Amino acid sequence: DAGTYNAAKGSTSVSACTPCDAGTYNAAKGGASVGACIPCGAGTYNGAQGATACTSCPAGFWVFVGQQSCQACAAGTYSTNGSSTCTQCVEGKYSGPQSSECKVCSAGKYSEFGQPSCSFCPAGTYSAAQATTCTPCDNGDFSGVGASACESCSN
Repeated sequence: DAGTYNAAKGSTSVSACTPCDAGTYNAAKGGASVGACIPCGAGTYNGAQGATACTSCPAGFWVFVGQQSCQACAAGTYSTNGSSTCTQCVEGKYSGPQSSECKVCSAGKYSEFGQPSCSFCPAGTYSAAQATTCTPCDNGDFSGVGASACESCSN
């Protein structure tokens, strides 16, 4: 049957078939050796013996070749459906664990490469949305923590 192999010559019984190991599959009938079981490709997995196919990892998860389960992406990274790796968020964006995308830092915040959250701009600085750094206020201006703009001292 599909999902199995049979290394015994001249066998006449289905009971002589051995299920493919978890992390592998066999979609065809008649495999004569354990080599008939194919490792699940990168980004796919199966956790059961005797599988006839592998399943894609969902977004926010990843898996190498021939594995039985997917692994969660760490905070500061993301993945799409069927991924074999997680990708770090670019500067100005962030993500929590098991994310399918990175989110943009709001104005008054910033982030560096691969961060799980955005940081507030310190007093005396400001930022627009998706900032990678905070900009110092000009002479004669001021700001509080997390400012999206500076205010004039003359007001």
